Amino acid sequence: MSVPNFLKRVDEFVYNDYVIEKMMENPRHEPDPVLTMRKPKFIADTQLKELKKVSQLPHDHYCRLYVDGRKIPTTFHHKLFYAYRFMEWTNTCIPGKFDDAALKFDRPALVIPFVNREGRLHAFQGRFFNGKTRYVTIVLDESVPKLWGLDRYDRNNRSYVLEGPIDAMFLPNAIATAGGVELSTPRYLNLENSVVAFDNEPRSSETVDKIRKCIKHGLKVCIWPEGLQQKDVNDMVVHGKMSMSEVREIIDRNTFSGLRAELQLNEWKRV
Repeated sequence: MSVPNFLKRVDEFVYNDYVIEKMMENPRHEPDPVLTMRKPKFIADTQLKELKKVSQLPHDHYCRLYVDGRKIPTTFHHKLFYAYRFMEWTNTCIPGKFDDAALKFDRPALVIPFVNREGRLHAFQGRFFNGKTRYVTIVLDESVPKLWGLDRYDRNNRSYVLEGPIDAMFLPNAIATAGGVELSTPRYLNLENSVVAFDNEPRSSETVDKIRKCIKHGLKVCIWPEGLQQKDVNDMVVHGKMSMSEVREIIDRNTFSGLRAELQLNEWKRV
């Protein structure tokens, strides 16, 4: 088996880098068709087929009302699902994930799928409507980073890295980390053309530390402007009455890196 074919089978991203290097060595080399952007496809053969899409629910269903109340763009409603018993359904994906003791506290949840570039489900998140625990993220494929939005990600254009999937639905080419920036997986993201926008929590030492870590790794970060009251992107849209383009403009105007980012962070933080 040739080296290109081997790389193509083992790792598509490494293969793409290999092809690009060869093209740079020989400018006359014709572009390989594998680099052409393919239209993202959605999962069909997964346990999600047992659930109803939000777009299929009655308009007065509490899950549909929750999604509408969060003003989640309708373009995502067919990619979100409703599970009446989230833990029980999760056990059909990963047998024994939740034991009998946990199942006693089972309840309905909004299901947010994490889909990779090939359209395969590699994780999902359950957003409960009540109770102390709001989110539970279930990983199905450990080889893929816990990132939401890989199915629509375009590394050639500016991207936005946020904390939560719902926030990411309001910005173009946005990724959600569901718990933290995956700095160890640069081959999945073009971090040179990305902006990390954590929640607007200047009094959270955890958030401040995460932003500082990103700055030290050379990433561009959003330092929210003084006077902004809303905590996250979704809150800015729902309670701040901002449009999606206005939120994007705020992020773009308040993106910094290097020493300037450190200075802005020190002015912004309240801990």
